[in-house]
Amino acid sequence: MKILELIKLLEQEFPLNSAVDCDRIGLQIQSTNPEIKKIHILYELNSDTINEAIKLNSDLIISFHPLIYSPLQSIVESDRVGRLSSEIIRNNMSLYVIHTNFDTYKNGTNVLFANNLDLEIESYLLPNEKYTDRGMGIIARGKEKELFAEELLQRVKKICNSPVKISKFDKSKKCKKIAIICGSGSSYISEAIEQNCDTIITADCSYHKFHEAEGKIMIIDPGHNEMEKFVAKGLFSAIKKLINENIAITYSEINTNPIFYL
Repeated sequence: MKILELIKLLEQEFPLNSAVDCDRIGLQIQSTNPEIKKIHILYELNSDTINEAIKLNSDLIISFHPLIYSPLQSIVESDRVGRLSSEIIRNNMSLYVIHTNFDTYKNGTNVLFANNLDLEIESYLLPNEKYTDRGMGIIARGKEKELFAEELLQRVKKICNSPVKISKFDKSKKCKKIAIICGSGSSYISEAIEQNCDTIITADCSYHKFHEAEGKIMIIDPGHNEMEKFVAKGLFSAIKKLINENIAITYSEINTNPIFYL
């Protein structure tokens, strides 16, 4: 399949205008090879995931996290983005990014996380104005009659396999309306409060965000990478259904998290 034909298919399923404004999505690097026979799907790019794509003879890398975000001033080996870009170009691969247009997707980032927590999804936190079946963040609840904070925290800890930052809470607190924003979602805390959510699960929350939310909403922060660990496989499943032609599609299970815990 020609790369431009493939991009047309991808952008029908993951429209660019369903992403957050100013996100860096779409075709970031185009190789000289117009034919796509092998696609490798990643959570994000580092030397290990690029080497994996090279060994698989991939023509196209589809990444969730953008490689090029800020304007490039130069492409040099001493810079992470420059070094990884050079490696992709040297191996004649193209790079395409599906980021917040997967966050808003009907089976995207937040839905995958909620499903793994065995929660029932009620609505989008912020419905998309252009698409009725998409939105940023979700609101969910427990499938059982009562879901206590202690039980929810144990589920989050188990599936994320990481330390969890939480705001002050009572173990007997009932979580009836749970907002989920995978990744850096602290800017949506006020929206979750306005919609009467009693709990929000998101990442990269600052010290001051915890102070601001005290008494208004319980914050659960299990980490950025930890919340998005299901993304590569989720993208793989969605893209596999789109493509009927004889194209090999693989996805990476390499842990790219740069944060370690003592």
